Amino acid sequence: MYKAIITNFGSSLNKGSEALLLGQIDILKKAKVKTVAVACYYKDLHIQGLKKIDLPGLSYRYWLDSYRLDFWKFSLSLWRYAFALFRVLIWRLFNGLAKKKTKTSLLFILPKPLHDYIDIDLVVNTGGDVITSDYGTLGLLCYLSNLYLPLLMGKPILFLGETVGPFKEKITEKLALFLLRRSLVVFVRDIESYKFLKRCGLKNIRLIADPAFLVPAASKSEFKKVLEQENISFGPQDKLVGIVLSEIIYCYLQGNNSVSEKKEKLIKIFVQTIRQLLQRRDVKIILISHVFGPCNVDDRCLAQKIVAYFSNNKRVFVLKHKHSFAEIKSVIGQLKLLISCRMHPLIAAVSQGIPVVPIAYSRKFYGVIGKGMGLAEFVIDINELTVEKLGQKINLLLNKRKQSYLQEKLQRKNLKNKKLIFKGVNFLTRKLNSFYRDSGKS
Repeated sequence: MYKAIITNFGSSLNKGSEALLLGQIDILKKAKVKTVAVACYYKDLHIQGLKKIDLPGLSYRYWLDSYRLDFWKFSLSLWRYAFALFRVLIWRLFNGLAKKKTKTSLLFILPKPLHDYIDIDLVVNTGGDVITSDYGTLGLLCYLSNLYLPLLMGKPILFLGETVGPFKEKITEKLALFLLRRSLVVFVRDIESYKFLKRCGLKNIRLIADPAFLVPAASKSEFKKVLEQENISFGPQDKLVGIVLSEIIYCYLQGNNSVSEKKEKLIKIFVQTIRQLLQRRDVKIILISHVFGPCNVDDRCLAQKIVAYFSNNKRVFVLKHKHSFAEIKSVIGQLKLLISCRMHPLIAAVSQGIPVVPIAYSRKFYGVIGKGMGLAEFVIDINELTVEKLGQKINLLLNKRKQSYLQEKLQRKNLKNKKLIFKGVNFLTRKLNSFYRDSGKS
């Protein structure tokens, strides 16, 4: 069995990252690859979040102070990273010349954090939408820098469940494409990324479903514990509508208004939408958070501001505690409809046949949910979001006939996703066997 490290993992306090990680580990296991370690950053944020991911034989490495580019100390870390590249080049050169020596005999040349890669057969990027300029140029360079080092060591790199692009600068696009071309396989999760890389001349690309589709919901007993902890109750006659907010999505609103004004605009839209929903006597609302941490990123902060408008209403609930992705998915599985500003709650919904209204701030929503699941007509761009437009989508999706049609459609799409993953597993197995054929490793 091959051994892998998954790198560039941010924090499991972001439940989308947690879902990607768990799905990737599952896919790798199916391809006879054992994930032995996860390389993490932002150690302080991990302490509580990682307790939810308890897998035997899996360790965590914190490399914040090692030889990668650091977003927060970019200029300070640049010289250190350049020196690390030099040391890896020297190691690679001497390792090639010293054919009679063992591969561990020259470890003193390598930076210490890179010793973890010596016995590793595969380095896997954590996936998602980090290979893009959407989150800034420095952020992209930091992610790429951590993959260039094992590539230079001769380790195969795997991208598993990526949305690639857009790129604002030619230099970042070239750096990304240079790395992607030299990777073992680039599994993209949306057709737009596939077409873009195809136009760029890449041949090592394959389409796959987002790995989070593989993560199951929590058991019924765990689901009941969540309801008890949150003091939520509902009956079989109730129509549950979930709303997943994002504490940072208002930053993507265009215009010259201040951040606080943009935030207030978004709050008003959702407050008015909830009021309209409550005019239906059989509807109950659950505000769901998917990212936890400091209040500037914690979705619960925005949720609490909205639920404050309905403090005396017993039909509006908010999930106040931190839950695993599987637990949140079990709650989403009880909904009639989900409105979400984050993508992985949408995946949790559609994978269970639940209709959704995605509020999109990047191309991943259009690729994975819009085109991938055939729900393009229900995606609303954050800059086109109004109470009227959101209300139209909600009314359409709460129609019983439309719900039945969409559930059948999502069932077919989910079967297609399973086939894509199955094909991806087989292709990855063949590529790894081919890569290591000369070494005799199986």
